[in-house]
Amino acid sequence: MIEKQNIRALNEEELIKWLANYGEKKYRANQILRWLWVKGETSFNKMTDIPKTLIRKLEESFFIDCITIEKYIQSYDSTVKALFKTYDNFFFEGVVIPDEKRATACISTQIGCPIKCKFCATGQLKFQRNLTVGEIFQQVVELNNLSVLLFNKVITNVVVMGMGEPLLNLTNTIGALEKIKMYDKINITDRKITISTIGLPDKILELSRINNNIKIAWSLHSPFQTIRESLIPIAKKYSIQDIIQAFKVSKFKQPITIEYVLIENVNDSENDVKELIKIASQFRCKINLIPFNKIENCDFTSPSLLKIKTFQQKLVEKNFIAIIRKSKGTDINGSCGQLANKFY
Repeated sequence: MIEKQNIRALNEEELIKWLANYGEKKYRANQILRWLWVKGETSFNKMTDIPKTLIRKLEESFFIDCITIEKYIQSYDSTVKALFKTYDNFFFEGVVIPDEKRATACISTQIGCPIKCKFCATGQLKFQRNLTVGEIFQQVVELNNLSVLLFNKVITNVVVMGMGEPLLNLTNTIGALEKIKMYDKINITDRKITISTIGLPDKILELSRINNNIKIAWSLHSPFQTIRESLIPIAKKYSIQDIIQAFKVSKFKQPITIEYVLIENVNDSENDVKELIKIASQFRCKINLIPFNKIENCDFTSPSLLKIKTFQQKLVEKNFIAIIRKSKGTDINGSCGQLANKFY
């Protein structure tokens, strides 16, 4: 019995070679790939310009690594969280964040996360595997369908800030983002994509060589190396200065966004602001201040709003763009740091 291949893992050259074995014309490869990536089709039978004889051959040789929405839940603020099931029975989450003029898809790149940040619910899950190009791509297809259904809005922005560390699945992440830009039901360009990373210097440089148009968000969370290591265990491998140097060398065209989750009595002091200012002064950036969102099995709390605004004001006084990011979907565990396959 022939073991089926994942057709979304094949490039055009590989598909042409497979077609040649059956005496099929080269142009069929372009037709098939158009159905997969431009139309987002997940059934061979719906590829209407492909002969039935070829469809049977495709079904005999390939499968499509589909994901399905098992359930979704909507927040009081309209944010929607979806639970995805993979073809091999794993689960992960994605989010749609509607706004007055936009609809943002927050997508995942891994099932679970190996980084294990102390303030993140995903880090409490067991890391299972990387998501494939097809699975990352199809999240946007499915979330766009949800957005159109619920809000009559197509997805306008994509943030790679869901489950997982995107740069640990860099090849599949970049491959999927290129496919997302091909999908004909939305209009996504590099300027409408943001990748969030904990900061892996070698991967930052690799990403910049592949595409330096994409927006990058750096999850800093403490300007002090020892505190950062206590929050983010993998930070022991990479100094803050090494990450800064990678950003300097990489020459991303858009300013880097520094993401900073504010945690009461951990990273919200005057000394923290002063050190953050020193870091932010070394490259073009803006700063997103994110009040800590409560998660299970974690004693952290968010500072008061007054304290957060004072922190922000000190950054603004030094001429930095510093925004307090209002968390959405907190009541459905759909906000920053809360994704953990919980639907109650």
